[in-house]
Amino acid sequence: MRGPAMVLDAVKRCWASLWTARAIDYRARHHIASEDVSLAVVVQELVAADAAGILFTADPVTGSSNQVVINAAWGLARRSWGDWSRRIRLWWRRPVGRFSSRRLRPRM
Repeated sequence: MRGPAMVLDAVKRCWASLWTARAIDYRARHHIASEDVSLAVVVQELVAADAAGILFTADPVTGSSNQVVINAAWGLARRSWGDWSRRIRLWWRRPVGRFSSRRLRPRM
């Protein structure tokens, strides 16, 4: 992505994702009021990383805020996400301050 116009368009799409049918349905099923949600977008330069990932500040399956979930994969995210065999998943227990579970995949 290059140039301010492309970045602005991508940021707008991120903000709009808060109001998709799927997002609204999720909030309704979990009794989350729309006025209680917000979304931030971080724009940063891409680096040649060995791994990429996503950190969820609450467990996306259970909704528990006592557990942080990290999904990662070797390589750049766009190339790695489709290959489930290369994913790494970590669960961090907040009150305990340590990993409660790990599912690691060998680096290929």
